[in-house]
Amino acid sequence: CTAPSPVVAGETVAFATNQGVIGVDRTTGKQKWIANVWNRGPVIPWKGPTQTLILASDRDNQKKENFAIALDPTTGKILW
Repeated sequence: CTAPSPVVAGETVAFATNQGVIGVDRTTGKQKWIANVWNRGPVIPWKGPTQTLILASDRDNQKKENFAIALDPTTGKILW
């Protein structure tokens, strides 16, 4: 994984690592969550009408397909 720039979404700073996407508290720097996904690109903040999401990628190794995912910046939960 390359080291793309981190993104800010609300009170979370998110960045890609070889372990997945990590979210840390933007004030304290403490890790809030880790999303164990096969992300090999940048993470991107996406501002919707009601909330900001973190867009990343994941992979289905059986189908050999990559796909976009949206993470909740507060919890790291995959929303879609």
